[in-house]
Amino acid sequence: MSGKGKSLITAVCLSLVLGGTALGASASGSAPHAKKVSKFCVWVEERGGAVTKYDVKTVKSLKHMHEVCIVGKRSAKGAPGAQGPQGAQGAQGPQGAQGTTGAQGDIGPDGAMGPMGLQGVMGPSGPMGPIGPQGAQGLQGQDGPPGADGQPGVDGQPGTDGQPGANGAAGPAGPAGPAGPAGPAGAPGTGGANGPAGPAGPAGPAGPQGPPGDIGSIETVVGGTATGDKQFSVTCPVGKHAVSGGFDIQGSVTASFRSDATGDPTGTTGWTIKQSSGAALSGVVYVYCA
Repeated sequence: MSGKGKSLITAVCLSLVLGGTALGASASGSAPHAKKVSKFCVWVEERGGAVTKYDVKTVKSLKHMHEVCIVGKRSAKGAPGAQGPQGAQGAQGPQGAQGTTGAQGDIGPDGAMGPMGLQGVMGPSGPMGPIGPQGAQGLQGQDGPPGADGQPGVDGQPGTDGQPGANGAAGPAGPAGPAGPAGPAGAPGTGGANGPAGPAGPAGPAGPQGPPGDIGSIETVVGGTATGDKQFSVTCPVGKHAVSGGFDIQGSVTASFRSDATGDPTGTTGWTIKQSSGAALSGVVYVYCA
């Protein structure tokens, strides 16, 4: 038996010896204050700090029980003993099985209607619909009666005089007046000395073109000098200019023009031709000079 169990049993024994009149009477069956030696037995539970008494029938179904018996003479009732210290709490018992689910309750009445919610935010404007067809022109309304004449307006206050304006810019010179009538002829004056010669006047306009002169003698030059790719030129004698030209070339000729000795078409002293086919210098070039 543990120390805690011994303390409980000791407390029960003191209770039986000092204040167990009722227990003694029931155990011996004699009247109170009898001087007969009796035996008092009681069962107590060794769980927790409380002392619990049980009869024999109950004890058979409980655990942690001890039988306490006292043999002796009953004496006068003594003063109650001091309460013993509370015992430690016993271990927690196993959890009981879950009870069956209760029947579903009745549906409650409908609640009162809540307050109306706030108005929602206005949505964006939809796209503009197509323009409908133009309606028929309405009938012209009748002319309304002439309106009544308005009240004469109040005369305004005279305005203040403005500041003098700045002098305007001088206007352009006016046109020369017409020449006055000629005065009477004066008497002839005496002859004056000759004045200095005046400056030369501007050149006069060119006169009309004269008739064409004689062509003079025409000189023909035949030959050809290469002045480019399949390009050949012939030149007039010094001092003469080409007035025409020609060629006698095998193959196709793409150009025939007046030129200088290098084939430059801005010159006037020779003639140039260009071939597109045929052998180079497969003929001659003519130039007619004057």
